Amino acid sequence: MPPFNNGVLAESFQGRAFHSMPRVHVEQCGTAGLIEVVAYAATAAEAQTNANQAPEHLARAAMETFGPGVRVSIIRRATSARRTSTFHP
Repeated sequence: MPPFNNGVLAESFQGRAFHSMPRVHVEQCGTAGLIEVVAYAATAAEAQTNANQAPEHLARAAMETFGPGVRVSIIRRATSARRTSTFHP
């Protein structure tokens, strides 16, 4: 895993990166160092918009926190979103 992944996955970092998008977070995807943006919202369109804006927030926060040696690549933008239900006990 690349050295910055643990820092990016930390809750405190995500809070700074996505402070204006509280229902956005990142998750590690496999062991290759890939990180996936997960966005929840009231509508599928809003979730898709948040998912597409989040990588820029992530990149900016990573460079501010870890310095210019960090490289963030956007592999794939969100092209769709789906409505799901979540259960909160």
